[in-house]
Amino acid sequence: MANNIASYPLLLGYTAKDYLWGGDKLKKYWNKVSDSQKIAESWEMSANDGGVSVVRNGALRGRPFKEVLHEYPFLSGAAYEEVFPLLIKLINAEEPLSIQVHPDDGYALMHEGKKGKCEMWYICDADEGAGIYLGLNRDISKAQLQDIIQNGAIESYLNRVAVCKGDYYLVPSGTLHAIGAGVTILEVQQNSDLTYRVYDYNRTDKDGNKRQLHIDKAVAVTDCKKYDLPVQNKAYEYGAGFKKRTLAVSEYFVTEEISIDGAMPLDDKAVFCGFTVIDGGGDINGEKITKGDTVFVPADYQALISGKMTIILYHI
Repeated sequence: MANNIASYPLLLGYTAKDYLWGGDKLKKYWNKVSDSQKIAESWEMSANDGGVSVVRNGALRGRPFKEVLHEYPFLSGAAYEEVFPLLIKLINAEEPLSIQVHPDDGYALMHEGKKGKCEMWYICDADEGAGIYLGLNRDISKAQLQDIIQNGAIESYLNRVAVCKGDYYLVPSGTLHAIGAGVTILEVQQNSDLTYRVYDYNRTDKDGNKRQLHIDKAVAVTDCKKYDLPVQNKAYEYGAGFKKRTLAVSEYFVTEEISIDGAMPLDDKAVFCGFTVIDGGGDINGEKITKGDTVFVPADYQALISGKMTIILYHI
């Protein structure tokens, strides 16, 4: 297949995940469909074997996203790796997620044979009083952390942050964290499934089994310094037909919130970008898009987004 045939914006299909803490808001408000009553996560842009996206449009319609990236590496451009670097999810928590931590690349490659995880949360919606746990609220030692976890007291040592729609938080590897009940987020993360749980509220699944904890590994990778909460960037840059602000920036990805009222070009770059529509709708190069849709834009491709919508854009 010629490059010019394969190079176009790819609308991606999602994989729905039904975990015990999930809610029904992705079905009610985000156009997601599943045989399950609830959807905890929809994996939106995924080349991860845990739930690979499928292309929904054009000449590549029906092809697995991972397979397409391997067959046409120029789509990712200079960013091409054997393992696609990003994984994008929508997450709806009716109950709190476990308190957990992710390893960095060094530890993960040495002990698990794969990369670690840095992630970013954009708050799409939050019930009144809903919040998150993010990082330690004081300096402690590794030995103290082990004791605190074993004694079931970890919650009191974490920052509990009330959240509102439009807030965003970078969650570096090594940071203890948890999404609270009543929160819907868009998560941009390294393409990794490594999670070490330290506390799960003594919950059991439908078969009466508790989920596995990974306390020793969690203690090994946790940053035990006090986590200083970042200041939210509320400054917008304005252009013809749009406004945007930079959200989280890390060595793994950059994220932006863009509100479009009219038309906005996506400049062609040497690397891919992607975005998820979190409100409104319109089209990209004639392809209709609406709330909940996720689009992969190939490297060196000039796209035009038109309509009235808000998107979260991500690239590396």
